[in-house]
Formats: sequence, C-alpha cells, structure tokens
Amino acid sequence: MSNQEETKLTKKHGHLESSPLRWIKKEGQTEPYTIIERKVEDDPENEDLFFKRLKEIIGVKDTELAIDIFSYGSGTIKTLMKDSIHGYNVTTQVLNDVKPKDAVEARLALQAHVAFSYAMTQLSRASSSEYMGNADSCANLAVKFMRLHNETVEALSKYRRGGVQHVVVNHLQNNVMANNATINNNLGGGESPKIQGGTSCQQTANYAEQKLEQMGIGRVNNQQWLMDAVGSTGENPQEQLQRMEKEE
Repeated sequence: MSNQEETKLTKKHGHLESSPLRWIKKEGQTEPYTIIERKVEDDPENEDLFFKRLKEIIGVKDTELAIDIFSYGSGTIKTLMKDSIHGYNVTTQVLNDVKPKDAVEARLALQAHVAFSYAMTQLSRASSSEYMGNADSCANLAVKFMRLHNETVEALSKYRRGGVQHVVVNHLQNNVMANNATINNNLGGGESPKIQGGTSCQQTANYAEQKLEQMGIGRVNNQQWLMDAVGSTGENPQEQLQRMEKEE
C-alpha cells in the first residue's frame, strides 16, 4: 500500500489514539488492515513492527505468548461485539490502558474486561425480558459476573503490590473542654495547661490542697474533683487565689 492510500485510509477511519495498534476494514477486502504506530527507533526492514507493538502492549517478550494471550482474549471479547474488528480494537485498547508488566497481568486484565462485558450484557437482557423468570435468571448471572469482575481486579491489584498490604494510621490531636478552659492534650513536654486568668491549673490545685491540709482535712487524692471545686465558685482563678491569701 502506498503512502497516499494509507493517508486516505487513516483520514477515513481516524488516527491512532492512545493504542499503538488499530484494525480497520479496507474496502474490497475481507481481511482487516492494521495501522501501526511508527517510532524513530523502529527499523521496518529488520523487524516486524506489528508483533513488536503487540508484545509491548501485552508486556511479554515472546511472540508466540503474545499471540496466544491476544487470540484468546479477542476471541472471547469479539463475540459480544458487532464485528471482529471491533473486538480486536477493544482488546488492544484494554491491554494498552492497563499496561501489564507480564503475562499474568495481561490475562487478569482481559478476564476482568470479559467479566464486565458479560455482566452488562446480562443486565441488558434482564431489563428487556418480558418474563419474570428470565429476568431474574439474567439478573443473577449479572451479579455473579460483577462479583467475578471485582475479584479479578482485586487479584490484579494484589499481584502488582506483591501481596503486601499497606495500612495508613492517622494520629489525631484531642481537645478537651472543661468549663471555660480548653486543655490541649499534646504529645511531648511543655507548660502545664492554663485556664482563664493566666494561672496554671496545677498551681491552683496545689494551693487549694495545701489549704485543706492546714485545715485538717488531709490530702485530697481526687485531683479532678479538686480542680472542679476551685472553678465552681465562678470567680477568676487569680482573684480566687488573692482572696484565699487575704483570709490567712
């Protein structure tokens, strides 16, 4: 085929998109014609560009293995398409989109797409069926195929991770509200939390405990009750300390 004929054919059926291979139907011929992406480093005289691109999108180095995976994948997919050329193009585009690194990833990618296609086909049949029994049967098959699709995608993801599961743990800072004071519970050292008035909560509690011991009440072990008692009068803690010092 001359360059002029190839240009006309490309304009009629569109250019290559992301996939480096595309099948089109040439007028007057039964065999499909393939558009192949050409790169600067290619040497058409010493290598077959079709099989080179095919091995690149499947992720393998052997031609026979690439043909085997592509043939079984496209042979199943094209049964759901309007023609075989559409099936070839979809198979190529699925592989190019997933970008498998080896034969296992290529097989899983095609399996997931086939399961998805059959699930959608069964759902379409269920919605158009006139009989309840047929609709239920098609819907049940669709659910099974969708579950198979999800499991296949998860298997592909797990295979790419090497079977390692990553867990992300986020540590959040807790804010505790007590009366009119906000105590920030930070990890690490620092000053004792302060309440309104600028006086340390611990200083106020220690002073109150000292006064109670002088009064003969003895040591109070419940520090939370003690701090609540100090702030229960409604006075500013600084004014409360000054009043208690005057009462001495």
